[in-house]
Formats: sequence, C-alpha cells, structure tokens
Amino acid sequence: GVCGGDAVADDCGECGGDGWSCNTANIAAVTGTTLTGDTGELYDSGGPNAGYSSNENYSVTISNGGTEQLQLVFDYFDVEAYSCNYDKLTITDGDTSTDYCNSTGSPGTVTASGSSLTLDWVTDGGGNYGGFHFTWSYLSVVEGCTDATACNYNDQANTDDGSCVA
Repeated sequence: GVCGGDAVADDCGECGGDGWSCNTANIAAVTGTTLTGDTGELYDSGGPNAGYSSNENYSVTISNGGTEQLQLVFDYFDVEAYSCNYDKLTITDGDTSTDYCNSTGSPGTVTASGSSLTLDWVTDGGGNYGGFHFTWSYLSVVEGCTDATACNYNDQANTDDGSCVA
C-alpha cells in the first residue's frame, strides 16, 4: 500500500519499513510464542544489520515436542557486560537458567537436556550493542557412555545410558 509521498508499506504494513518488524527470525516479532520448527534462526530485535534497542523484554520458547535434543549454535554475540546486570540473554533448560552477556562470553553451542529451551531477552535504557544471532536444530539421540574418563566412553553418544565402566 501507499503511505503518502514516496513511502510504501512493507510486508508488515509499516510505512517505509524493511519487513523486519514481523520477520519470524526477530525475537521481538515472536515474543510470547513457541517456535516449533525443527530448524530455524533467531536474532535480537536489531536483526542482521543493526544493534538491539533499549528497554526490551522478550521471551520465546523453542520446542518441537519431540524426543530429540535441541541445540543452539551462536555465531554472533555482543551484549552489554557489567556482570549481566543491565542487558542479558537468559537460557532456561528445565529448572536451570543461565545468564549471558559480554562478561560471560558467547553461549557458543548450547545443547538442551531435551527438546525445549526458553530464552528471555532483557535490555535496560542504554548501552546498546550488536546483539545476537543463532541457529537451532535437533540432534538424533545416540545412547551410550558419555563419561570421557570411562573405558567404554562413546564419543558419538549424546545421552548417557548408565553403562559407563571406570
């Protein structure tokens, strides 16, 4: 649609927009939802070309409801430091929550204990940085001994089956 002058509404209905505000890879567009795809990607609100904004509070769960383990792989992470007191990404796996910011470093590769993780993204009123980007996929369950010190260690196993021998 036409918005007036030379401005045109983007796919999100935003005059002069770039289509990012409703993109499903934008945490701001999918907050409060569960992403059920077997693979996908997620960015902070600024997306691939900008930093995140102030005073954000977004939450999203990734879960396909299956039995395979969810894995996140971060290829970009730049979030205000200061012991994660101001801006942070919190990743919750069951009852365990871990905060990430530049003080902790990138989450890198995060493998869930099951098929679900919840991410909470909170920013304060200033000090905005580049943000984050990650992809996700699900790992096939390979049972075996996951204790690297055991004599029957299986480096292909991602689920311990209790068979480890000292």
